[in-house]
Amino acid sequence: MGIILKYTKQNAKTGRIDYRRKYPDDVWAFLPGKPVELKRSLKSKDIQSPSALEQYHAAQAEFAHKVALARKTRDRAFDILKPPMIALLAVEFENGWRKEADENWKWAAQRKEGL
Repeated sequence: MGIILKYTKQNAKTGRIDYRRKYPDDVWAFLPGKPVELKRSLKSKDIQSPSALEQYHAAQAEFAHKVALARKTRDRAFDILKPPMIALLAVEFENGWRKEADENWKWAAQRKEGL
């Protein structure tokens, strides 16, 4: 007997298994793009393969995360920024900015050498 997992369906065209789960009515309007459901391919024709189970659990986690964020948006329950979080975000921003500046500098130097 095979494994039966909720929210899975075999694609009629490809034979691959898809994860399809509708968003609750109270949150779909607060999701970017207003999707009705989350659809992810499990990239396998056999639900018992380890990679399919990994993809299934990743889709479950993604669904839970998106629903939680949508409910926070709906309820206007935003996180309060405290000094340690502000400092962390500032460092992350600066690191990203420096990385982008370094990549632009390397690109400009390579272009200058090519001229």
